[in-house]
Amino acid sequence: MKHSANKSANQKKLFRINRLLQRRIVLAFAASLGIAFFSKAAPGWQSNPMTLSATTQPGDAQLFSDLASDSDPGLAERWLDNRRRAMLAKHLANRPWADSEAEPVPVLNFTVPDKFHAKIVRKVKLPNDAKVMALTFDDGPWPKTTGQIVDILEKYQVDATFFWVGQHLRNHSELARQVAIAGHAIGNHTWHHRYEQVDRTTAANEIQNTEVWINRIAGSRTELFRPPGGHLDNGLASYAQEKGYTVVMWSIDPHDTKPNISANAIAEHVLAKAHPGGIILLHDGGRNRDKTVKALPAIIKGLRAKGYRLVTVPALLEMAATQSVTTAANPDVSN
Repeated sequence: MKHSANKSANQKKLFRINRLLQRRIVLAFAASLGIAFFSKAAPGWQSNPMTLSATTQPGDAQLFSDLASDSDPGLAERWLDNRRRAMLAKHLANRPWADSEAEPVPVLNFTVPDKFHAKIVRKVKLPNDAKVMALTFDDGPWPKTTGQIVDILEKYQVDATFFWVGQHLRNHSELARQVAIAGHAIGNHTWHHRYEQVDRTTAANEIQNTEVWINRIAGSRTELFRPPGGHLDNGLASYAQEKGYTVVMWSIDPHDTKPNISANAIAEHVLAKAHPGGIILLHDGGRNRDKTVKALPAIIKGLRAKGYRLVTVPALLEMAATQSVTTAANPDVSN
Protein backbone atom coordinates (compact mmCIF):
# COMPACT_ATOMS: atom_id res chain seq x y z
CA MET A 1 0.00 0.00 0.00
CA LYS A 2 2.84 2.32 0.90
CA HIS A 3 4.65 1.41 -2.32
CA SER A 4 1.51 2.18 -4.31
CA ALA A 5 1.16 5.56 -2.57
CA ASN A 6 4.80 6.47 -3.32
CA LYS A 7 4.36 5.45 -6.93
CA SER A 8 1.25 7.61 -7.18
CA ALA A 9 3.09 10.56 -5.61
CA ASN A 10 5.98 10.20 -8.07
CA GLN A 11 3.58 10.06 -11.02
CA LYS A 12 1.88 13.22 -9.81
CA LYS A 13 5.28 14.90 -9.45
CA LEU A 14 6.28 13.92 -13.00
CA PHE A 15 2.89 15.07 -14.24
CA ARG A 16 3.39 18.50 -12.66
CA ILE A 17 6.90 18.75 -14.15
CA ASN A 18 5.55 17.81 -17.55
CA ARG A 19 2.75 20.36 -17.31
CA LEU A 20 5.26 23.02 -16.28
CA LEU A 21 7.54 22.21 -19.21
CA GLN A 22 4.58 22.20 -21.60
CA ARG A 23 3.54 25.65 -20.42
CA ARG A 24 7.07 27.10 -20.56
CA ILE A 25 7.75 25.66 -23.99
CA VAL A 26 4.55 27.18 -25.37
CA LEU A 27 5.49 30.58 -24.01
CA ALA A 28 9.15 30.46 -25.08
CA PHE A 29 8.56 29.07 -28.56
CA ALA A 30 5.48 31.07 -29.44
CA ALA A 31 7.12 34.27 -28.18
CA SER A 32 10.42 33.62 -30.00
CA LEU A 33 9.11 32.35 -33.31
CA GLY A 34 5.47 33.41 -33.33
CA ILE A 35 4.46 29.80 -33.87
CA ALA A 36 2.16 27.81 -31.63
CA PHE A 37 3.88 24.46 -31.25
CA PHE A 38 1.32 23.22 -28.80
CA SER A 39 -2.43 23.68 -28.73
CA LYS A 40 -3.98 21.04 -26.53
CA ALA A 41 -2.56 17.94 -24.89
CA ALA A 42 -3.00 14.78 -26.90
CA PRO A 43 -5.74 12.33 -25.83
CA GLY A 44 -4.52 10.08 -23.06
CA TRP A 45 -1.72 12.48 -22.13
CA GLN A 46 -2.71 12.56 -18.47
CA SER A 47 -2.46 8.80 -18.21
CA ASN A 48 1.11 8.91 -19.55
CA PRO A 49 3.01 11.73 -17.83
CA MET A 50 6.22 10.96 -19.75
CA THR A 51 4.73 12.18 -23.06
CA LEU A 52 5.77 15.65 -24.24
CA SER A 53 3.98 16.21 -27.56
CA ALA A 54 5.83 16.33 -30.89
CA THR A 55 8.87 18.20 -29.55
CA THR A 56 10.08 15.35 -27.37
CA GLN A 57 13.63 14.40 -28.30
CA PRO A 58 15.64 11.21 -27.65
CA GLY A 59 16.90 11.37 -24.10
CA ASP A 60 14.08 13.56 -22.80
CA ALA A 61 12.68 10.71 -20.71
CA GLN A 62 16.00 10.62 -18.84
CA LEU A 63 15.83 14.41 -18.53
CA PHE A 64 12.41 14.14 -16.85
CA SER A 65 13.82 11.51 -14.51
CA ASP A 66 16.65 13.87 -13.58
CA LEU A 67 14.14 16.64 -13.00
CA ALA A 68 12.14 14.43 -10.72
CA SER A 69 15.21 13.89 -8.56
CA ASP A 70 15.62 17.67 -8.04
CA SER A 71 19.38 17.16 -8.51
CA ASP A 72 19.79 20.10 -10.89
CA PRO A 73 17.24 22.92 -10.53
CA GLY A 74 18.60 24.73 -13.62
CA LEU A 75 18.28 21.76 -15.96
CA ALA A 76 14.84 22.64 -17.32
CA GLU A 77 15.86 26.24 -17.97
CA ARG A 78 18.96 25.19 -19.92
CA TRP A 79 17.07 22.58 -21.87
CA LEU A 80 14.41 25.07 -22.94
CA ASP A 81 17.02 27.68 -23.82
CA ASN A 82 19.06 25.25 -25.93
CA ARG A 83 15.95 24.04 -27.75
CA ARG A 84 14.84 27.59 -28.50
CA ARG A 85 18.28 28.56 -29.79
CA ALA A 86 18.38 25.51 -32.05
CA MET A 87 14.98 26.32 -33.52
CA LEU A 88 15.92 29.96 -34.10
CA ALA A 89 19.23 29.01 -35.71
CA LYS A 90 17.45 26.55 -38.00
CA HIS A 91 14.91 29.19 -39.01
CA LEU A 92 17.65 31.68 -39.84
CA ALA A 93 19.67 29.12 -41.79
CA ASN A 94 16.65 28.42 -43.97
CA ARG A 95 16.01 32.02 -44.92
CA PRO A 96 15.40 32.19 -48.69
CA TRP A 97 18.12 34.78 -49.23
CA ALA A 98 20.86 32.90 -47.33
CA ASP A 99 24.13 33.35 -49.22
CA SER A 100 26.83 30.81 -48.46
CA GLU A 101 29.49 32.98 -50.07
CA ALA A 102 28.80 36.08 -47.97
CA GLU A 103 30.63 36.83 -44.74
CA PRO A 104 28.91 35.17 -41.76
CA VAL A 105 26.69 37.57 -39.87
CA PRO A 106 26.32 36.99 -36.10
CA VAL A 107 22.67 36.62 -35.16
CA LEU A 108 22.16 34.81 -31.87
CA ASN A 109 25.13 36.54 -30.26
CA PHE A 110 25.68 40.17 -31.17
CA THR A 111 29.40 40.08 -30.49
CA VAL A 112 32.34 42.04 -31.87
CA PRO A 113 36.07 41.28 -32.23
CA ASP A 114 38.11 41.80 -29.07
CA LYS A 115 39.99 44.76 -30.51
CA PHE A 116 36.75 46.76 -30.61
CA HIS A 117 35.73 46.12 -27.02
CA ALA A 118 35.37 49.35 -25.00
CA LYS A 119 36.15 51.39 -28.13
CA ILE A 120 34.17 54.21 -29.72
CA VAL A 121 33.60 53.46 -33.40
CA ARG A 122 32.31 55.93 -35.98
CA LYS A 123 33.53 54.14 -39.09
CA VAL A 124 36.10 51.48 -39.89
CA LYS A 125 38.90 50.89 -42.33
CA LEU A 126 38.16 47.86 -44.49
CA PRO A 127 40.64 45.70 -46.39
CA ASN A 128 41.14 47.12 -49.87
CA ASP A 129 38.54 49.79 -49.05
CA ALA A 130 35.78 47.30 -49.71
CA LYS A 131 32.47 48.94 -50.50
CA VAL A 132 30.60 47.72 -47.46
CA MET A 133 28.58 49.80 -45.01
CA ALA A 134 26.33 49.24 -42.01
CA LEU A 135 22.74 50.41 -41.92
CA THR A 136 21.50 51.21 -38.39
CA PHE A 137 18.18 52.27 -36.88
CA ASP A 138 17.58 53.89 -33.48
CA ASP A 139 14.81 54.38 -30.92
CA GLY A 140 12.48 51.45 -31.66
CA PRO A 141 10.93 49.02 -31.70
CA TRP A 142 8.00 51.13 -32.80
CA PRO A 143 4.50 50.11 -33.90
CA LYS A 144 4.01 50.20 -37.67
CA THR A 145 7.38 51.76 -38.56
CA THR A 146 9.67 48.97 -37.41
CA GLY A 147 7.61 46.36 -39.21
CA GLN A 148 7.57 48.42 -42.39
CA ILE A 149 11.34 48.81 -42.27
CA VAL A 150 11.90 45.10 -41.71
CA ASP A 151 9.62 44.29 -44.65
CA ILE A 152 11.70 46.58 -46.89
CA LEU A 153 14.95 45.03 -45.64
CA GLU A 154 13.57 41.58 -46.37
CA LYS A 155 12.46 42.60 -49.84
CA TYR A 156 15.97 43.82 -50.69
CA GLN A 157 17.71 41.07 -48.70
CA VAL A 158 19.54 43.45 -46.38
CA ASP A 159 20.62 42.84 -42.78
CA ALA A 160 20.71 45.86 -40.46
CA THR A 161 21.39 46.77 -36.83
CA PHE A 162 18.72 48.15 -34.50
CA PHE A 163 19.70 50.17 -31.41
CA TRP A 164 16.62 49.93 -29.27
CA VAL A 165 15.24 51.61 -26.16
CA GLY A 166 14.55 49.21 -23.29
CA GLN A 167 11.05 50.39 -22.44
CA HIS A 168 10.03 50.06 -26.09
CA LEU A 169 11.49 46.54 -26.13
CA ARG A 170 9.31 45.68 -23.15
CA ASN A 171 6.20 47.21 -24.69
CA HIS A 172 6.70 45.72 -28.16
CA SER A 173 8.58 42.51 -27.38
CA GLU A 174 6.86 40.35 -30.00
CA LEU A 175 7.72 42.83 -32.73
CA ALA A 176 11.32 42.83 -31.52
CA ARG A 177 11.47 39.03 -31.65
CA GLN A 178 10.35 39.10 -35.26
CA VAL A 179 13.23 41.43 -36.09
CA ALA A 180 15.76 39.15 -34.35
CA ILE A 181 14.35 36.09 -36.11
CA ALA A 182 14.74 37.88 -39.44
CA GLY A 183 18.51 37.98 -38.80
CA HIS A 184 19.11 41.57 -37.78
CA ALA A 185 21.46 42.60 -34.97
CA ILE A 186 20.29 44.38 -31.82
CA GLY A 187 22.18 47.01 -29.83
CA ASN A 188 21.57 48.66 -26.44
CA HIS A 189 20.20 52.23 -26.57
CA THR A 190 19.42 52.64 -22.83
CA TRP A 191 16.06 52.31 -21.09
CA HIS A 192 14.75 55.89 -21.16
CA HIS A 193 16.81 57.51 -23.94
CA ARG A 194 18.28 60.10 -21.56
CA TYR A 195 20.43 63.01 -22.74
CA GLU A 196 21.17 64.58 -19.37
CA GLN A 197 24.11 63.82 -17.08
CA VAL A 198 23.57 60.68 -15.00
CA ASP A 199 25.38 59.11 -12.07
CA ARG A 200 26.91 55.65 -12.24
CA THR A 201 23.93 53.92 -10.62
CA THR A 202 21.52 55.46 -13.09
CA ALA A 203 23.79 54.58 -16.01
CA ALA A 204 23.94 50.99 -14.78
CA ASN A 205 20.16 50.78 -14.52
CA GLU A 206 19.65 52.32 -17.96
CA ILE A 207 21.98 49.86 -19.66
CA GLN A 208 21.50 46.71 -17.59
CA ASN A 209 17.69 46.84 -17.61
CA THR A 210 17.76 47.14 -21.39
CA GLU A 211 20.23 44.27 -21.51
CA VAL A 212 17.74 42.09 -19.65
CA TRP A 213 15.12 42.65 -22.33
CA ILE A 214 17.57 42.09 -25.18
CA ASN A 215 18.41 38.78 -23.54
CA ARG A 216 14.73 37.89 -23.36
CA ILE A 217 14.30 38.74 -27.03
CA ALA A 218 17.42 37.11 -28.47
CA GLY A 219 18.61 34.72 -25.77
CA SER A 220 21.99 36.42 -25.43
CA ARG A 221 23.59 39.73 -24.57
CA THR A 222 24.76 42.31 -27.05
CA GLU A 223 28.16 43.99 -27.14
CA LEU A 224 26.82 46.97 -29.06
CA PHE A 225 25.86 50.24 -27.38
CA ARG A 226 24.81 53.58 -28.82
CA PRO A 227 24.36 56.60 -26.54
CA PRO A 228 21.12 58.56 -27.10
CA GLY A 229 21.74 61.63 -29.22
CA GLY A 230 25.37 60.58 -29.63
CA HIS A 231 26.27 62.12 -26.25
CA LEU A 232 29.55 60.66 -25.06
CA ASP A 233 30.07 62.74 -21.92
CA ASN A 234 26.95 62.25 -19.78
CA GLY A 235 28.00 59.05 -18.00
CA LEU A 236 26.25 56.50 -20.19
CA ALA A 237 28.93 55.82 -22.79
CA SER A 238 31.68 55.67 -20.16
CA TYR A 239 29.75 53.08 -18.17
CA ALA A 240 29.15 51.06 -21.34
CA GLN A 241 32.87 51.14 -22.12
CA GLU A 242 33.65 50.06 -18.58
CA LYS A 243 31.49 47.00 -19.20
CA GLY A 244 33.24 46.22 -22.47
CA TYR A 245 30.61 47.44 -24.91
CA THR A 246 31.63 48.77 -28.29
CA VAL A 247 30.17 52.28 -28.45
CA VAL A 248 28.83 52.50 -31.98
CA MET A 249 28.44 56.02 -33.33
CA TRP A 250 27.99 56.87 -37.03
CA SER A 251 29.67 58.57 -39.96
CA ILE A 252 26.53 59.47 -41.93
CA ASP A 253 23.57 61.27 -40.38
CA PRO A 254 20.89 62.40 -42.88
CA HIS A 255 18.95 64.06 -40.03
CA ASP A 256 15.85 62.00 -40.67
CA THR A 257 14.37 63.13 -37.33
CA LYS A 258 13.98 66.76 -38.46
CA PRO A 259 10.27 67.55 -38.81
CA ASN A 260 10.54 69.23 -42.21
CA ILE A 261 12.99 66.82 -43.84
CA SER A 262 11.81 65.11 -47.01
CA ALA A 263 12.32 61.48 -47.96
CA ASN A 264 14.30 62.59 -51.02
CA ALA A 265 16.60 64.74 -48.89
CA ILE A 266 17.27 61.83 -46.54
CA ALA A 267 18.17 59.50 -49.39
CA GLU A 268 20.27 62.08 -51.25
CA HIS A 269 22.31 62.86 -48.13
CA VAL A 270 23.15 59.21 -47.54
CA LEU A 271 24.11 58.61 -51.15
CA ALA A 272 26.24 61.75 -51.30
CA LYS A 273 28.15 60.81 -48.13
CA ALA A 274 28.60 57.09 -48.87
CA HIS A 275 32.08 55.71 -48.13
CA PRO A 276 33.64 52.31 -47.43
CA GLY A 277 33.34 51.23 -43.80
CA GLY A 278 30.68 53.85 -43.05
CA ILE A 279 27.88 53.57 -40.52
CA ILE A 280 24.52 55.12 -41.47
CA LEU A 281 22.22 56.54 -38.79
CA LEU A 282 18.46 56.29 -39.34
CA HIS A 283 15.50 55.93 -36.96
CA ASP A 284 12.70 53.38 -36.77
CA GLY A 285 11.08 54.77 -33.61
CA GLY A 286 10.56 57.69 -31.30
CA ARG A 287 7.99 59.52 -33.42
CA ASN A 288 6.46 59.36 -36.88
CA ARG A 289 9.16 57.91 -39.16
CA ASP A 290 7.19 57.71 -42.39
CA LYS A 291 9.84 59.80 -44.20
CA THR A 292 12.54 57.32 -43.21
CA VAL A 293 10.42 54.41 -44.40
CA LYS A 294 9.80 56.15 -47.71
CA ALA A 295 13.50 56.97 -48.17
CA LEU A 296 14.80 53.49 -47.36
CA PRO A 297 14.23 51.77 -50.74
CA ALA A 298 15.94 54.66 -52.54
CA ILE A 299 18.88 54.45 -50.12
CA ILE A 300 19.32 50.71 -50.63
CA LYS A 301 18.96 50.83 -54.41
CA GLY A 302 21.16 53.91 -54.68
CA LEU A 303 23.97 52.38 -52.61
CA ARG A 304 23.83 49.17 -54.59
CA ALA A 305 24.06 51.15 -57.81
CA LYS A 306 27.27 52.61 -56.40
CA GLY A 307 28.57 49.09 -55.71
CA TYR A 308 27.96 49.03 -51.93
CA ARG A 309 26.81 46.09 -49.82
CA LEU A 310 24.97 46.59 -46.53
CA VAL A 311 25.68 44.40 -43.47
CA THR A 312 25.17 44.44 -39.71
CA VAL A 313 27.57 46.32 -37.45
CA PRO A 314 29.04 43.05 -36.05
CA ALA A 315 29.71 41.86 -39.61
CA LEU A 316 31.32 45.19 -40.53
CA LEU A 317 33.59 45.05 -37.48
CA GLU A 318 34.55 41.46 -38.27
CA MET A 319 35.66 42.57 -41.73
CA ALA A 320 37.66 45.42 -40.18
CA ALA A 321 39.24 43.32 -37.43
CA THR A 322 42.68 43.52 -39.03
CA GLN A 323 42.46 47.23 -39.63
CA SER A 324 42.69 50.25 -37.32
CA VAL A 325 39.68 51.79 -35.60
CA THR A 326 38.72 55.33 -36.63
CA THR A 327 37.51 57.41 -33.68
CA ALA A 328 38.23 60.91 -34.93
CA ALA A 329 35.67 63.68 -34.58
CA ASN A 330 32.76 63.19 -36.95
CA PRO A 331 31.22 66.28 -38.61
CA ASP A 332 27.98 64.37 -39.20
CA VAL A 333 27.25 63.84 -35.50
CA SER A 334 24.12 65.68 -34.37
CA ASN A 335 22.32 66.12 -31.06
